Amino acid sequence: MNHTVDLLPTEYSAAKAVGKRLGLWIAVNGLAILLALTASLGLRWKATELRSSVERLRSQVSEGQGWAEKVAPLSGKLQEGLERQKVANRLLNEPCWSGLFSDLAGAVGKKVWLNHLDLRKEAARPEEEGKPERSVTEIRISGASTSNAEVIAFINNLSESKRLSELELEISRMPRVSEESVMVEFRVLGVVR
Repeated sequence: MNHTVDLLPTEYSAAKAVGKRLGLWIAVNGLAILLALTASLGLRWKATELRSSVERLRSQVSEGQGWAEKVAPLSGKLQEGLERQKVANRLLNEPCWSGLFSDLAGAVGKKVWLNHLDLRKEAARPEEEGKPERSVTEIRISGASTSNAEVIAFINNLSESKRLSELELEISRMPRVSEESVMVEFRVLGVVR
């Protein structure tokens, strides 16, 4: 076993220990101050960079506001043009109602009376695979006549119209009005082209 004997006075050892602690304290505090200065310089540099970015953004915002003021009237004109285009498309794509009513008036015989006309827009299946669905306007015509022959003549006349397709007789019934007269009530379905 080895034993070490210290022959120095205890005051010298205590002073040496205090010196070591003081040196360590100075080194730690110096390192902390150095880190604080580095962090402070880094934050100052970042703050300067952020200020310059904010200034660039402010100038871009002011330029953008200038452009927005120039574009605002054009935006209104563009919106107006788009609304006009929608109206034009709707007029081009919707059936011509006056022509349809003219065809109906021409198809009605002397002994046929129309009671009700119903138009409904519904989605139809695509005509071919891969094509989008298109909306279809269905028409229901209800009326009365003195005979089935008059109803058939009415449907045949309607089938000559270029504005109607897929015409079919949905209902035809003959309620007795009096002893000698019979009235035929009917409903015809079709599609407006």
